[in-house]
Amino acid sequence: LIMEKRILTKFDIFSDISQNTIAAIAEKCTLLEFGKNAIVFHKDELSQTFFGVVEGEVELILVHKEKVLKSQIIDYEKAIVSKYEILEKPIVADIIGPGDVFCWSAFFTDRHSTSTARCSKQTKLFSLPVSDFKAMFEKDNNLGYAFMTKLAGIIGDRLRQRTNKLMEVWEEAFESD
Repeated sequence: LIMEKRILTKFDIFSDISQNTIAAIAEKCTLLEFGKNAIVFHKDELSQTFFGVVEGEVELILVHKEKVLKSQIIDYEKAIVSKYEILEKPIVADIIGPGDVFCWSAFFTDRHSTSTARCSKQTKLFSLPVSDFKAMFEKDNNLGYAFMTKLAGIIGDRLRQRTNKLMEVWEEAFESD
């Protein structure tokens, strides 16, 4: 779907950017629709696209992998067989709503996503190829500076949220009665 400039004006990350530049950015964006529980991307996938939530909600999920010893009694051998299984427990590290952006890792050297993004309800996103946006930064350093300054604030907030969530999960895991 074609992206309209007015959609991007609702995102704080674009608030310090001129209307003409927002219109040029909108031309590079695509509007995407996802159903409930749809995965936008998985952790560790190569990130080449920056996203923003237009409508709906996206959960940023980390997966805790726990190694558990499972034992089974085998009657005919009168023996116990044990093996390790890996249990995966999803942890919702953050919830991204309308006006918020995600997949900032696409802007950086490693460019692998740091979480899995799953839509918790019917969701509309804008997607912006980072290579197109970085090309705009090359032509307009002020655009790159304004955008990356806002993005740094978002990254700081997101990392604080993730740390708080992980500490909460840690406390629950080791809580004593």
